[in-house]
Amino acid sequence: MFDFVSDIGKIGWCIDGVKEVKVQDDKHSQWKIEVRAGFISQSVKLAVVLTEVTRPTRMLFSGTGTQVDMTGTLTLQPDNEGTQVSFRAVINAKGPIGPLIDLVMGHTAEKLTNNTVEKIRQTLEAPTNAPAQAP
Repeated sequence: MFDFVSDIGKIGWCIDGVKEVKVQDDKHSQWKIEVRAGFISQSVKLAVVLTEVTRPTRMLFSGTGTQVDMTGTLTLQPDNEGTQVSFRAVINAKGPIGPLIDLVMGHTAEKLTNNTVEKIRQTLEAPTNAPAQAP
């Protein structure tokens, strides 16, 4: 399971709203994410880096873009029923459209997190352990 979540290409496709993942190497990739709140949408491009990989329980990442910066943690905790997966991301909007991104993200952050965790769960439970969305 940890091999899957620490694969920047595979885990990238589990992020809710991701439209594109371009893997550069095992720690670097480019993601294009579309965030929607009602009729408002914003597309952001991020240079994503796995900043720490602690086998078999934790992965930290950061993303930098022209409109947002992001940091996140994915934690795996085995228990009697399987493995608990937790995901946390902090997104900081910047630039002239920062307030619009804050508005969009403020209303969708919890949904984005929940949908991401659900995509990870579904992918891990799939027979082939393939990405939730094909590249």
